[in-house]
Amino acid sequence: MDFKIQKICVPMNFTETASNALRMAVRIAVANKAQLNIIHVIKPMKLEQFANVHQKVVAMLKSVVTRTISDMTKESSDKIEIVTMTINFEVEMGDVGAIINEFEKSSKIDLTIIGTHGVRSLQEMWSGTTAMEILKHTSCPALTIPCEFKNTTIDSVLYPIRNTDGYATKLDYLIPFSIRSKLKLHLVAIYKVSDVDEVYGLTNKLKEVRDNINSEDVTVSYEIIASESISRSILEAAKKMKVDLIVMNATMDRKWYDLFTSHSFTNRMINDSTIPILCIKPELLKPLMERADKTNRKNEVYIPIM
Repeated sequence: MDFKIQKICVPMNFTETASNALRMAVRIAVANKAQLNIIHVIKPMKLEQFANVHQKVVAMLKSVVTRTISDMTKESSDKIEIVTMTINFEVEMGDVGAIINEFEKSSKIDLTIIGTHGVRSLQEMWSGTTAMEILKHTSCPALTIPCEFKNTTIDSVLYPIRNTDGYATKLDYLIPFSIRSKLKLHLVAIYKVSDVDEVYGLTNKLKEVRDNINSEDVTVSYEIIASESISRSILEAAKKMKVDLIVMNATMDRKWYDLFTSHSFTNRMINDSTIPILCIKPELLKPLMERADKTNRKNEVYIPIM
């Protein structure tokens, strides 16, 4: 699959967290010559009220984007080529997750970029954050940007390999994120200490991913890690390797004790990470896996038993 980023969606709620995500969105949009779509979702109100609010909110969105690009230009020697970038502004009413999902589909969005701040209150711990609400509904890859992360380039990526489907096909989504010419890719196969029998299978998975990297612009390192906590080990490895991005399957699997909260593997990763995470839902990977499976079957050579 030749994944291209042509349209980017950035949910904007006028917080510092959202503005920080916008900085990365601008960089990725410029690098990929992509259209930037800034969307603000407000609570339902009467239509006449919405008409009055709409223009004011659009003006606020334009102001945020202008200020962000101006600040980025001052901070960097690189000029932000805003002339070549198309920016659209949207204001919608309704539930934020459902609205973003509908907008992604109707506008054929390739990537949604979301600002995250972890869990800040008991309410968020129990019911989940807005970022997770968007992520649960998103129909395209989503890039989460923690408020602590201030870089606007991606030079180094952690690629966790777990015993899940889609471990190889998510590689197809990485290419547009290499803003610079060279990319360091760290393949890390992780298994639970209690599941030693998975090591052989994970080793083969790691080798498969490594062999699928056909680019001279990518430097690859790899290792296998035994872990008590998969999510914690991924985040520790990312910190140790000083990566700029973690790419993962956005699974919503939970432990039994997570049933009392909104937590899932993906939720824990996003809440605890200070590094951007590219989240790819299993349903996005499924068509790629089916295509790869058909290709593999087509290339099989059957030798009759003599």
